[in-house]
Amino acid sequence: MTKVTCSETDNFIPEKAENGNGSNASAATEFGPITKLSAAAAYAASSVAIQIANKLTLTTYSFPSANALALAQCVLTVALLSLTKSLGYISYQDPSVEALQSVMPLPVIQLVNVGSGLFGTKAVNIP
Repeated sequence: MTKVTCSETDNFIPEKAENGNGSNASAATEFGPITKLSAAAAYAASSVAIQIANKLTLTTYSFPSANALALAQCVLTVALLSLTKSLGYISYQDPSVEALQSVMPLPVIQLVNVGSGLFGTKAVNIP
């Protein structure tokens, strides 16, 4: 596993992180303000792009189902996360019952948010 650290000038330096028994361990990484602002800007830009793509798909191309669009986006997200994890670009805890129980209200809230957002996007008239 590669650990990414930041120097004072926000240059990324990959390092190997190992715990005492020789296996890889993930460690918390501190990022500078430029990196944090860049991440927030990228998130905002991708969010706007997804909303525009959803609006085009649902209205201009007359896609009949916002639910199918939401399912396709969720499946693609899981596939891309799995691919980037297998390539070593990101790391996250493997799914487990304990992890699901610890975050249980969040998936339901996300599902309601995505569903209502897609139906709302379909109803809004954007020239």
